[in-house]
Amino acid sequence: MTAAADPSRERFEWDGGENIQFEGEDMSLTVGFSPRRSTETNLVLLKAPEFVQRYIDHFKTFEAKNMVEVGLYQGGSTVFFWHLLPLKRLVGIELEAGAPVLDRFIERRGLGEEIRTYYGTSQDDRARLTEIMASEFGNEPIDLVIDDASHMYPQTRDTFEILFPLLRPGGQHIIEDWRAFSLLRNHAEKPFENVIMHKLIAEIVLLNAARPDIISAIKINPKFVAIERGPAELDPGTFAIEKLARSEGFPAFTISMQDNRPG
Repeated sequence: MTAAADPSRERFEWDGGENIQFEGEDMSLTVGFSPRRSTETNLVLLKAPEFVQRYIDHFKTFEAKNMVEVGLYQGGSTVFFWHLLPLKRLVGIELEAGAPVLDRFIERRGLGEEIRTYYGTSQDDRARLTEIMASEFGNEPIDLVIDDASHMYPQTRDTFEILFPLLRPGGQHIIEDWRAFSLLRNHAEKPFENVIMHKLIAEIVLLNAARPDIISAIKINPKFVAIERGPAELDPGTFAIEKLARSEGFPAFTISMQDNRPG
């Protein structure tokens, strides 16, 4: 049995397979692009067992009370993180109009003040995200941001630039599925150049090398990248990777995989 490390949360049971059970709730893990829909009796978490295990291992030594999750889908990940971490408040941002099963879970458990959801909100809407963060956290720093939203380079970069300065020193901004280009490269409806998130990761690595006071550490695995905030004072209104790149003299580079698509 694998269980959450936080003793203040009821422990969940998981044998490493495709089902998790906690507090009387059943959750199904999914593999690939054929997810089931969440129901009242079974929440869907769009993550393979290996992904879940990586998160369990990663958070064994990380403390988080205030968390922002960007990209809720059907809400399974929100419920998972609520049980995995000793959170005081979890603020969820989602572009879609709602996640009814998640909403009913929150209502059923009386968690309306602890889990706060904002639907119809784009991850790159600076004004709206800034307003939400001020309303929900005030002057309290954020411990953790997890971005599992568009997996597109411009929007993911914008989210990082908006939220990373709001983290406490030692807090983490996690970008999931940074290898999305290898999964989405054949989907014609996706502008391919915008899916190349490893360009953003390369920029972040360069920033870590040049300014460890801004980014103090990076942990990379095939499922997600965890970026640790350093002690530097950052202005949330002006923090921008491109501006820092110019000031630090980063080498100019363009990453494109357009010509490598299978014919």
